[in-house]
Amino acid sequence: MTRTGPVFHVVTLVALAILLALGTWQLQRLAWKEGLIAAIERQAGQPPVPLETVLADPARLGGEDILFTPVTVDAAASGATALVAGIVDGGGVWRVLRARTLADGRAVWVEEDHVPYGGGAAVTLPQPTAPRPGPLTGALRLAEAAPAVAAGSASRTSFATVDPVQFPAIAGARLVPEVWVAAHQVRRPDGSLVANPFAAPDLPNRHFEYAITWYGLAGALLAVYVARLVRRPRGAAAPRAANQPPDSPRQA
Repeated sequence: MTRTGPVFHVVTLVALAILLALGTWQLQRLAWKEGLIAAIERQAGQPPVPLETVLADPARLGGEDILFTPVTVDAAASGATALVAGIVDGGGVWRVLRARTLADGRAVWVEEDHVPYGGGAAVTLPQPTAPRPGPLTGALRLAEAAPAVAAGSASRTSFATVDPVQFPAIAGARLVPEVWVAAHQVRRPDGSLVANPFAAPDLPNRHFEYAITWYGLAGALLAVYVARLVRRPRGAAAPRAANQPPDSPRQA
């Protein structure tokens, strides 16, 4: 049997414990994510409520329990518009969001239109269109992380994510920065309304794959560890049987 020092055993067992712990943690995350998805899907199937009703509870803003809550937005468009690049059905679109001001002076961004990218290599911004008549129904979404830029920049109109804080400033209104609304139906350039994929629950859940990966690495490490313990060193002689006589000296 090959000789291995105590450091080899300690390092291997610690690494094995870490890999197993990571796999178990991912299984716990899997159970949490499945529960969250089930709750969101149940919530998304409820009748819409006025947006003001949800905003009346500040403690819920920014929490995952309000994700995809169906809401009704009955508010006037403020004139501020933001464009977010997106992919729908394999094609690029501009997601047109407009700020709408509620009766209490707060403003919320609402995704209302989808405009496909123009032809050619260059991506051009769409021409402004008139706001849609209200009220609109949609799903409440949380603000998405965005690269750090000057908040409320009036000179910038196109963005990579839906982060209300980065969108153009809204004159005479108090922004609700934690959430935005994805209309259940968005308007196309020809005036038709189509289902908005960003208003439907679609949370990724790959925790089981991650758990299998960590457990697989733990199994591979264990196999290498055992192989190292039982492997005979190269060039070592086979052990002599107890009853085998010693080799006789070579005759001259």
